[in-house]
Amino acid sequence: MHRCRVSHAHGFAMLEALVSVLVLTIGVLGIAGLLLTSYRFSQQSSYDTVAMHLATELADKMRANLPASQTPNPANNPYLFDTASMGANPTPVQNFYTTPCSDVTTVCAPLLARFDVDEWVRRARLSLPGARAVVCRDDVSWQAAGYSPWGCNPAAGAGTAPIVIKLGWVERPLLGQTRADVTDLATRPQLVIVALP
Repeated sequence: MHRCRVSHAHGFAMLEALVSVLVLTIGVLGIAGLLLTSYRFSQQSSYDTVAMHLATELADKMRANLPASQTPNPANNPYLFDTASMGANPTPVQNFYTTPCSDVTTVCAPLLARFDVDEWVRRARLSLPGARAVVCRDDVSWQAAGYSPWGCNPAAGAGTAPIVIKLGWVERPLLGQTRADVTDLATRPQLVIVALP
């Protein structure tokens, strides 16, 4: 009888050990999922920070080069662009710092603007996955749906609407999101700032 109780007790201890290992495994998997979600949120937060720095830097460059940025004709304003219409590797422009300029308004300002845009687009593409930027004159920055479209609507006139910088990138799916949700987010800008009123 005593032996039977001892073997029964050993079997019960093994069952308890297996249940505790199962509970511990479920807990570890839950913590791993939490850490993965936390990593993705921190990565998205770093993308938000990089995008804000890039947008404000371009806005500052535009304010510093008013002769080029306030050109009313969009075809002659190098600061108005859409990276979707640029190639994957656009032809680099002349280096502003090694090119002599004779006239500040007609030669230097547009050359500096093209150099600024070229260098900025390269950095944006390296810093943000699938980066797209649109800089345009737009009177309607936000829609009733709560987001801004990529398109621009200079309703007040080509030269009087504010210049806005719209910047977007491809987000990684978080838990509960599908690839279709992320694709929908990539079709609209995540950041819109007014560069010049």
